[in-house]
Amino acid sequence: MEVAENGKVVMKLLESRTFDVVLMDVQMPEMNGFEVTACIRSHEKTTGAHLPIIAMTANAMKGDRERCLAEGMDGYVSKPIKIPELLEALQTVTSPAPILKNNDSIADPKTFSFDLDEVLSSVDHDFEELKELVRLFVSVMPGSLKAVGEAIKKKDARALNRSSHDIKGTLVNFYAPAAVNAAFELEKMGHHGQLVDAEATFVALEAAVIKLEAELVSFVNQPKTETKSAVGKYDSR
Repeated sequence: MEVAENGKVVMKLLESRTFDVVLMDVQMPEMNGFEVTACIRSHEKTTGAHLPIIAMTANAMKGDRERCLAEGMDGYVSKPIKIPELLEALQTVTSPAPILKNNDSIADPKTFSFDLDEVLSSVDHDFEELKELVRLFVSVMPGSLKAVGEAIKKKDARALNRSSHDIKGTLVNFYAPAAVNAAFELEKMGHHGQLVDAEATFVALEAAVIKLEAELVSFVNQPKTETKSAVGKYDSR
């Protein structure tokens, strides 16, 4: 493990050594975490590689996690660091095993492929914000899937790595293990240039995304009545 006192030192370390993951302080001197991440991702476009980056910030505010993911980071933890949260973030960005919780009884009466409680918590139980998040999901997902499919068709490993990483960043917002894991598998295939099972995995990804989209749209369009979740009640009015 190496500790870097500023963003420029991070870049020098990455030029001379290989790391499995970076815990990126957002507010570093010289170069902040977003600037360093942008440089890393720009370089990766020429190599096809992907270095997992977990953002760390002491000023946790609503929307921080979404911004970090949008800036190219793979995970997010707030300071002071809590070990369980850090371990979960590390597992999310490095493990091929199921990386998100999958409670088979998330909602009542129907079972969702996503974690309803986590999704509601991520938007502070703001139903209007959730509807907007779902609307954006529905609008970007066709293009995202198309990019993955075209990369597989062209046998372009670098494009598959990038497009799968991008779609994973969108899916992770909904705590949907099947969809996220399929995207992660494709991302790894692109990284290693091994596309033998890519088409079959893409079929699984498409099926998981279609199921997730249907469930999300159904949930946000339900009649405005009180809906039970695993941790209590949520009023969608």
